[in-house]
Amino acid sequence: MFVGFFGESVSNVQDLNGDGIEDVVVGAHQEGPTDTEWPGRAHVFSGSTGDLLHTLLPDTNEAGANFGRSVSGISDIDLDGMGDIVVGAKFESLDPEGRAYIFSGMTGQRLHTLTSPDIFYGALGGSVSGVPDVNGDGRGEVVVGDLQLDEEEGEQGGRVYLFESAQLFPPLIIDLTAEVQPASPFTTDDLECLNSGLPAKGNETPFSLSLRWFKNDDLIFEELEVEGETFGVSSATLSHHFTKKEDSIFCEVQIADGLSSVEKRSEPVTILNTPPTQPVVRILPEKPTPDDGLAVAFDVLSEDADGDVIEYLFEWYEGPDGVNWTLRPELSGNAAAGDFGEPEISDLFTQIAEFWRIDITPLEFDSLTTKGIVSGDTGTHSVFVFPDLNGDNLFNSKDVIVLLASWHKNSPELDSATRPLFFEPDDQGVRRVGPDDLFKLLLAGAN
Repeated sequence: MFVGFFGESVSNVQDLNGDGIEDVVVGAHQEGPTDTEWPGRAHVFSGSTGDLLHTLLPDTNEAGANFGRSVSGISDIDLDGMGDIVVGAKFESLDPEGRAYIFSGMTGQRLHTLTSPDIFYGALGGSVSGVPDVNGDGRGEVVVGDLQLDEEEGEQGGRVYLFESAQLFPPLIIDLTAEVQPASPFTTDDLECLNSGLPAKGNETPFSLSLRWFKNDDLIFEELEVEGETFGVSSATLSHHFTKKEDSIFCEVQIADGLSSVEKRSEPVTILNTPPTQPVVRILPEKPTPDDGLAVAFDVLSEDADGDVIEYLFEWYEGPDGVNWTLRPELSGNAAAGDFGEPEISDLFTQIAEFWRIDITPLEFDSLTTKGIVSGDTGTHSVFVFPDLNGDNLFNSKDVIVLLASWHKNSPELDSATRPLFFEPDDQGVRRVGPDDLFKLLLAGAN
């Protein structure tokens, strides 16, 4: 078996597998499947792990074709976002002799076969290389050496041909758009990469569509597994598990026809802070009397998807009918002043037949020191203060008897125990117990 001459030509290649590290192409110009078939091969390896990425082959099994005698990484001339590769086979075929092949660095597929413009001249592919853009189209070009050896005349010379990328890969004329939605995403939102401009089905040219996602200008190339579920990075949807508050995210859409491609990057979106969730709250006791203080119970606490510390703002309201409310500032908080209010109030504040409501708003603690306070939805609950006229801490028919005994009396005419049941401490003795109090008692019964 012939020696493969693996390693006689080597070259670096732009990162092909998205790990941020350049990769390597190695020529083996006498490798082949058998002793009589050794046209040569080239192998592409990961620069970071040494893993084989692609094995590149010529069109023929012709022995001595010298495929891989020269290799070179070249710039992304097919515009698929990855570097590409050119491989020389200087003794392949005749008329003209020699070939150079361009391969996709992304897929390893052959994109173009180059031959000498002069069928009577030399051996094309003795040397290959990529060069920077020479015609201003933004893509690098390919140069291939062509050696002339005339044994009869004893003369040896050569030429170098420059192949323009724009001629090898004519640009696609497609008005492609890309957009990330929602435009103002929160931490818990999955992102969608929306695009338009893909040619309609039935077009004779086979187009392919691919997508890539970037976070803070870096390509997201690794899948993510969360609780046994795997989330990919190449579909139109990017899971919220990849993002966190203040990340900048954009997507890139590519349409390719096998030779050329068009890319479009979306405008970046910034992941916004997610407010805390709404708490579920109650006031206890659920059927208070004037002798009861009121306290807040949390059935469900607020949660913050960003892990921010939560502080609660307590606001107490009093009302005569459960519709019209008055804020009680002495019991309620003021977040701007660093006061968050009281989670419970004394029975000194509650009166017969009053309605009381608590509003509890979750706040992000860190935002309290910034210009804008971040708050979630408010949890609320209200109760009615039932009359307890006989002091047994219950509402029943005995309370009606107390009402009748107090009927049409003013504040000074009642004893000190009964007076607070019907009158405020600052009452001037003008109002008397009457129909309004009966109405409140009936209203309490209805509740």
